[in-house]
Amino acid sequence: MPTCGTERRCRGFTLIELLVVLVLIGLSLGVLLSAGLFERRQDAQTQLELFARALQQISARAVLDGRPQGVELIVQAAAQGQQLQWRWLALQQEQWVEVTDVDGTEPAQTLQADSIVLTLPAQASPAAPGGASTVAAGAFATDAAVAPQPQVLFWPTRESTPLRLELGTRGEATAVLELDLLGRLRVNDDAPPPPLY
Repeated sequence: MPTCGTERRCRGFTLIELLVVLVLIGLSLGVLLSAGLFERRQDAQTQLELFARALQQISARAVLDGRPQGVELIVQAAAQGQQLQWRWLALQQEQWVEVTDVDGTEPAQTLQADSIVLTLPAQASPAAPGGASTVAAGAFATDAAVAPQPQVLFWPTRESTPLRLELGTRGEATAVLELDLLGRLRVNDDAPPPPLY
């Protein structure tokens, strides 16, 4: 004999009630996880937009100074994903030298993402075996005997080395920067367009 008044109240929750609660919990988790992924995509997009502005400044400096400017790129493993370090170089007296503190900005920067895919033409990387495109891994050379070597060049004629840089989150490209031979930059967060070269 039930002691709680009616038999229905003593049995507990119905299957429908349990399913409704599970669906609500699932929807709540989905909203929270997608919001975090959106923030990471926005962060990658912002990083590439800042990098694009720096590349525009380097290109403008090449035109104003009437001599080539370059960017040296280093890809490294980071605590969470990968990072791309870059520094601004200028050609002075037949030698590449690092540009330090231009217009109050720090020229050496770091981009960070879960994955970084960098595509350069084979000639931009002189030590590449079999024409493959590579970027140095490790750190910038600090030895004075080792001259820095830019992989991306900007000429006074506004021409540049083509470059494609993808910052990825969870295995998919979330932000893409492209630089073509004519020095035109494009940053987007859509599906990747066809290759530049």
